[in-house]
Amino acid sequence: MSVAVRSGPRVVRVILADTSEDYLDGAAMLLTDAVVPTPAGAVALSLVAMTRWGDDAVDLARRHEPDVVVIDARLLAVPGRDVVHELGTVLARRRVHVLVLVPPGADGVLGGAFRAGARGFLVRETAAEYLADAICTVSAGHCWIDGAVSTRLLPPLAEVADLRATASAEVRRIEQRLRTLTRSQLEVLTHYAQGRRPAEIASLRSCSVENVRSHLYAGKRRLDATDLALVVTAFFTTGAVRLPRLGLAEVPQ
Repeated sequence: MSVAVRSGPRVVRVILADTSEDYLDGAAMLLTDAVVPTPAGAVALSLVAMTRWGDDAVDLARRHEPDVVVIDARLLAVPGRDVVHELGTVLARRRVHVLVLVPPGADGVLGGAFRAGARGFLVRETAAEYLADAICTVSAGHCWIDGAVSTRLLPPLAEVADLRATASAEVRRIEQRLRTLTRSQLEVLTHYAQGRRPAEIASLRSCSVENVRSHLYAGKRRLDATDLALVVTAFFTTGAVRLPRLGLAEVPQ
């Protein structure tokens, strides 16, 4: 995680929810007073609350009005409640973004979390290196899908893509503008749609992570897209990125 001190950073308020007290303490050490450089300017992370319970996360979000809730996927399984949807809509004036930490054996809740609006998925055991960057990305309304998680999300992503392709004029507009991307923007966005992280893309292209992020955001602007998730959707619906032969019925619900 790269940190730097800059004047006037954008402040992102964060709530952490995880089953382990030790994990919460470690994550808190990483995030407290962190200032993260991004292509849009510096972002200061402000940790406002922590909890070990999924239903408490919703109550804390209502009380502290965070920008991002980082939550262990195992805490999403609250009987009779859709925690991701509740978190996203708990504030009347704006949406709360949800970043899901994915431990082993949690695949069964990922599809539901994606459909309910979560747009960040990070492998829990290796999250330390990317957690601050992922929070900044998700807070800006963009997707962060860890490469190790992406294949587990492809079927629900395909389902959402199919729904959006028929319902969203923005997706159709993005599809029509894909040909306007520069070669570098197209290459970087293709890697991103395939679930690769900025650091992985940078390694493949022999460039800096900042260069990758610059192409991501420049491509998003050129496509006139409000959300990188919609760009990813357009890549699937046009066939620019193809799904593996995996049926929706094979995904545990």
